[in-house]
Amino acid sequence: MKKKSMFVKNIRLVLAASLFTTAIVSCKKEDITKVTESLDNSISVVDFEDLTVGPKGYVDSMGITNQFDSKNFLFQSVFKGYFYRGFAISTKTDTITEGYLNMYSVFAGIGGANSKTFAIGTHGAKITCPTKKPALTSIDITNTTYSALSMRNGDKYAKKFTKGDYFKLIINGYSLGKVKDSVEFYLADFRTDNVSTHYIQKAWKTIDISKLSNSDSLIFKLSSSDNGQYGMNTPAFFALDNLKAKY
Repeated sequence: MKKKSMFVKNIRLVLAASLFTTAIVSCKKEDITKVTESLDNSISVVDFEDLTVGPKGYVDSMGITNQFDSKNFLFQSVFKGYFYRGFAISTKTDTITEGYLNMYSVFAGIGGANSKTFAIGTHGAKITCPTKKPALTSIDITNTTYSALSMRNGDKYAKKFTKGDYFKLIINGYSLGKVKDSVEFYLADFRTDNVSTHYIQKAWKTIDISKLSNSDSLIFKLSSSDNGQYGMNTPAFFALDNLKAKY
């Protein structure tokens, strides 16, 4: 049990939200299956419904390629040793169970636009855009159950959020290795004096990312007001769905 606790602590350390336990096993590439779908050639909606996962309800590593594709967007997916960075594909919707063993569930209890499948991302996750750079329009974002319940109730490593606290997602659009622009979204915001405005995001929220158009990649960063000696204490995860783009 001491060893497992150390693994849990690792996901709050520098730059990567990392995790390794004997209870979570990396999946092989064949666990995820492509489903053929007809789309309007001018509009692409990355809703992950073109992908299916096995009976566990999630896939957290994509074999030797360390990535998966959906609608020509490439999603980093790395699960090696102690480190977990990128995106997992999930259909898990447990909004009650606290802790890292429920890290693949979405706090909304359903995928974006009432879909079945969505992605779980972590700090530093990367999406590589198609070679023919699209005009990005929007993306749906919300909390994972793991992060939300940690902020709401506190846990062994993270505090219960109170006035002044926040949990923020930053989406950086890159072109030729340089940040061209950024979009920020607060997954939890307790910064104001008015307690009635404090929130932990539960429903899916559609975010305008049009100013990130023509990026060759998107990199997702997380920041929190709750930090310790080894970095952020808040579990560094978020949920993503319905990335929309036009060609």
